[in-house]
Order: sequence, then structure tokens, then C-alpha cells
Amino acid sequence: MNISELFKKQKFEKVHFILLQFQELELPIKFMENIPLTKDLKITLADRCRHCHSMSCEEYEPFTDLGGELYNNFEKLSYIFRYCHRISERNHRPFNWLGGITNLKYRQIEYIFIMHSNGIIHICVSPKIGEIFKPNSCCNLGIHVQSQLLVNFNIRGNIVFKAWNVNLTVFDDDFFNKLVFELTDYFPTYVCMHRKTKTNIIQSPSNWYCIDSCDTFDGFVDNIPENVTLTDVCRKGHLAEWDQPITQKIELGLFKNIKFLSVKNVLLKDDFFGHLFSQCEKLHTLDVFVKNRDTLCLGNDCTLSLFTNLHETKLKNLRLCLRDIDYDNIFNSLSKCRTLENIHICHQRDQNEYGVRASDNSIFMLIEKCCNLYSLFIEAETDKDELEDLKCRLKFAAKMSEKDHLSIQVCYYDGDINPFADVFNPSPLNITQ
Repeated sequence: MNISELFKKQKFEKVHFILLQFQELELPIKFMENIPLTKDLKITLADRCRHCHSMSCEEYEPFTDLGGELYNNFEKLSYIFRYCHRISERNHRPFNWLGGITNLKYRQIEYIFIMHSNGIIHICVSPKIGEIFKPNSCCNLGIHVQSQLLVNFNIRGNIVFKAWNVNLTVFDDDFFNKLVFELTDYFPTYVCMHRKTKTNIIQSPSNWYCIDSCDTFDGFVDNIPENVTLTDVCRKGHLAEWDQPITQKIELGLFKNIKFLSVKNVLLKDDFFGHLFSQCEKLHTLDVFVKNRDTLCLGNDCTLSLFTNLHETKLKNLRLCLRDIDYDNIFNSLSKCRTLENIHICHQRDQNEYGVRASDNSIFMLIEKCCNLYSLFIEAETDKDELEDLKCRLKFAAKMSEKDHLSIQVCYYDGDINPFADVFNPSPLNITQ
């Protein structure tokens, strides 16, 4: 029995295809044309260019134009594109690269196309679905309502495409309520402390606040949701420039329900993490990014507060992107937080720094004490021989501790894919701020 016969016999209601090449984009829909109607067809494209440096998108042959429309043999269709970063403008062919999407019969579907790349969000949506999006002045957002998807920009970043067969779907209040509930996880509620405004992309507030840099939230933000990003990026499209650290008194209970916190290049009070860890018992994911050490007070004192108070937390996921890294100090501090499951370290070192040196004792302490650890991912700008040496010693420690399940990756800082990175981002579109 071949695959086609199997699908016809089983009459699967839900089907999920995973593709690794753009050339195969329309193949699942072509395959399903002769199969009984599928209620939920999902297709995920994990761009192989991000995993295989020996083959770039410039080497891809463009699609052959199908010369006609694809048969919409589904009730609901979802395309998920992951990390489509390396399609060059020279080879950008909108209707060819997206052959599985642009050749659909648009008069028979309602759709949403959402693309996020480098902080910019593009949304194309059919008129009926377009009503769920809110018009706003966010300069990094473009919403286009059109009956047929016309892609006239480079296909990059992360993309979600959803379509519904109009002959099989009832577009009632229940449909829209479910859709809005799903999409609220895609976008944060942007809180601009400069203009004292809150911006929602969907006609509903999300459980994720993205707050630009400020010294206090008093008088405007009276409730913090479970997911929070603190960032130096203002919705006006430029970096926020503030000289004073955030002095919010966490002990007042404003952050009491927080579970996810991402700190993106903002000024912080020296004891910020001490208060955070002692008061926020629900916090399980922390993402700290520091791009410019010279202009931020997230330096020695605040970093010390972070590491010396880790033992008070029940963190499961920790991501650190720093310039000054003492690996012995970090490993020893992390070993005191035994609940850690997923650790991601990004080291953008200065020229006068040492490399990724760590003692065998601190390595064994980290592997042994963090008994729930399943992923350790380290990126560093340093000599590749040093990286290989650190990886070998970490893997040896894991083997000696009988933790063969532990995923250990040590690589040069080059934006490589961390297979467990999704926990550090609330959005399926990989929106970080």
C-alpha cells in the first residue's frame, strides 16, 4: 500500500507535513488534492539554510510556475515558516517562493498572512478577517487588507499563514472569538511610557506586555500580566534614552504574577534581581540581553545581584546575552539553582577579554547540581579550539554523571539555531520586543 492509498483509507482529519526546502512548498497541497477532504492541514517549513551552511538559498532553483490554481481540499490550512533569513533579494520571486500559498483559489478562502523580520511586522489579511486587527500608529507594523495575497517584499524571518475554506467554515462570533484568543499570544500589548499609551494589534489585550524604558510605571501601569518584556526600543521607532534605572518597587506586588521576564538593554537598579527573585515565586523564565555595556548600569553590581540571588529562584529557563562573562562564576552560580532545565548563554566578548575558560570543578558542579537540565547551549565570540575544548569537557561531565540525554551545544556566536529557544519567546513569530 503506497502513501496515497494509506491516506485515502484512513481518512485523516488532521495532517501535519514538515518540510526542509522551499522547493517542496506546494507538494503537500498537490498531494492532498486526490485525498478525502482534510479538516486541518498544517505545513511547517524549517528553512534548511539555517542548519546547513554548505547550501545557501542562492543555490535553490526557483519553482516551476504551476500555471494554474491549487485545489483547496481542506477546511483549515496553516503554513508555519521558521527562520527564513537567507533568501537574497536577487533571488526573491514572490509567486515562486510561495507557490503553495499564492496559487490557492482565493475566491474560496479567507486568510491571514503574518511575517515578522528584524522587528518589523507585515500583516496581509482578507477583508472579513481584517476586522480583528486594530488600526494603530505603530511604525513597525503594516496591515494590508486585500482579497488576494500579493507579496511584494522579501520573504524573511518567521511567517504564519492561515486559510479557511469559505464553503466549509461558519464565520460567526464563536469562530472570531477562538481566532482572537489564539492570535493574542502572537503579539504583545505595547506600552509606551513616553506617550503614556497602550497599543494592541489584535482587538483584545494580550497576556504579554512589552514596556519601553522608563524609570517607573506608577500612575499608568497598575497591573502586570504573566509575560513581560522590558526594552529600550520605543514604539516611535528609535531607541529610548534614559539616564535613570528602573526603580519600580517590586515588593509592592506589581510583579507578583509574572512568569516570564525578558530584559532587553534597559537600565536597572542594582538590587533589581534581588527583589525580583525574592518576591516573584511564579517566575520560571528569564531572558537578559545587554548589548552596550558602556551605557547601561546592568554591569558589575546588577550582574552580581543576578548571580548571587539565583539560589532563591525556581527558574526553569535562563538566557543570558552579556559581554563580561566569568564562566567559573556563572557555572557555580547556576549550579545553585537546581530547578534549571534550559540554559542559553550568548557571549559577545570584548577584544581584551579572555575566552571561554572554565575549571573542571565548576563544570562538574553545574552538570551534577542542575539535575533537571536537558539543554545547555553556549554561543561565544572566541577561538573555535577553545569552544571545542569546552564542549568536550561539558560532554565528558555529562557522561560521567550518566546524563546522556543532556543536549550540549557550544558554538561560535553566529546566530545559530537553538532547538530549545522557543521557551524564551511568547510569540510563535519570534517577536522579542
